[in-house]
Amino acid sequence: MRLCEGQILRLKVKRRILNPLIYTLLISGFGLMACEDKTTQVATSSPEVGSEQGATSEEEAGSEQEVTSAEEAGSEQEATSEEEAGNEEEAESEEEREALSVECASSCDALLDCINTSEDSACQTDAVTLDLISSACQDRCESFAPFSVIASGIDTCEDWFVFAEQQLEEDWLSECGGSSSSLSIDCRPFGDRITSCMLEACMPLNTYETGLANFMTSLCQDQASMDQDAAAFLASVDESMPCTHPILEAYTNYFLQENPSDPEAGSLAEICEGNPQNTEETCDNACRHLGPCIPPGSDGEALADYDNCTFYCALSPEIPSELWQCLEESALCSSVGNCFAMAEEE
Repeated sequence: MRLCEGQILRLKVKRRILNPLIYTLLISGFGLMACEDKTTQVATSSPEVGSEQGATSEEEAGSEQEVTSAEEAGSEQEATSEEEAGNEEEAESEEEREALSVECASSCDALLDCINTSEDSACQTDAVTLDLISSACQDRCESFAPFSVIASGIDTCEDWFVFAEQQLEEDWLSECGGSSSSLSIDCRPFGDRITSCMLEACMPLNTYETGLANFMTSLCQDQASMDQDAAAFLASVDESMPCTHPILEAYTNYFLQENPSDPEAGSLAEICEGNPQNTEETCDNACRHLGPCIPPGSDGEALADYDNCTFYCALSPEIPSELWQCLEESALCSSVGNCFAMAEEE
């Protein structure tokens, strides 16, 4: 009876390296036949039983060695697979870096072409200056993933110079200087006044009043830097100027009313109809999670401000709703980073 149990035990040990279906066939067929044969032999010859037991012990030892060898081989295969997977990830990462480097080189070449050919460029076109700008551009592009994406959509040299001044900062200013038409004015009165005019025409904007005022103030500063005549008017606006003033009325209508001949007009019209890009709850939670994760001085610093953040969340179609929904569920900065990583992949 012990022999029968030993035979079945051997088959159970082998199960770890055999297909389960094969194991089932063995345990129901050969295993039971072995029990019957060995039981008959026990009654007729005890010396033979001893030799058969010895043979069985050798078989069991051999089986255990097979199992050990199989386990060792499996461990080696796992280690090899992990090493190969690691090598593949490194190769993919290196390919991504090389692809980004090529994209950045193309983007920076476009900037250099503008410097060489545009009459608006204040940069010197000597080899040293061009080399310094090229290196600064390449470094910035490779360290800031959205750079090449944004650059691919720039159509004019004028926009390239504005973008370069924003992105390259001191490297650009030291070689090319800033915008020559800049005029420093206090744009807050204009931002506050045009916001109050818009709120009169569109009540749902009240929720985002501070963010809207910040946006209009920033818009004023951009326009003042490009046109001194515009700067003179913008500087004259205060709370006493009526919303019916032709220029204030034109600003209000531009943002609140769609115009078939101008696809960029009416960017705030949807919220006036009660259709924000994202719900107030989503924007509230998303911005409370995002703000603490944005380091001071970074490119997205404006979104660290809660009012600015909720304004863009509710009103700007440029940032996909999926990203805001992801941020809404992300209480940790590591999760916030993952949201942006996923958005970039898409």
